[in-house]
Amino acid sequence: MAGLRISPDCLVPEGEPASPDSGFPPDALNDVQSQALAAELAWLDFRTRFEQHMGQFDTPMLQFRNVFECDSICLLIVSRWLEGKPTTLKELATYFARFCTEVTIKRQLDELEIGGLITRQTDATDRRRQLLVPTGNLAEVGRLYLQARIDTALAHGFVYDPERAAEQIAAKRTTAGR
Repeated sequence: MAGLRISPDCLVPEGEPASPDSGFPPDALNDVQSQALAAELAWLDFRTRFEQHMGQFDTPMLQFRNVFECDSICLLIVSRWLEGKPTTLKELATYFARFCTEVTIKRQLDELEIGGLITRQTDATDRRRQLLVPTGNLAEVGRLYLQARIDTALAHGFVYDPERAAEQIAAKRTTAGR
């Protein structure tokens, strides 16, 4: 995000003053939170460019009604598949019940299927159930997507260090328990 900085009210081009009357205190975020915000904004920028790039292909993939829903649905389908427990429309609808209706989930799944990202397969143990199965196309899009998330995080100083993270979580729990 070269050339931009986080200001109290928005992203502001370098060299331009932020609006002083926004009501958002300049010190509301610490350095780590500011970097996390910058990473999220960089991710938003990536998503915009990714959607534009994918628009070059003859696929209805970009007709999704809500990117959050689509990303979340794909995440759950893939993670459950990798765990050896394919998911169903009903399970997704239950999971997302606070955010959207079963009809909305079905529409998203229809578009994922038309786009060649998932297939629906009848469950061999219960023919009433349709399992949602990720395709190789979804695997490829997922690899690009996750690598971009990793690159964005690394570009903003976030480092994969599970031991250090565990120590910080333990320290935070200890501090919170006092």
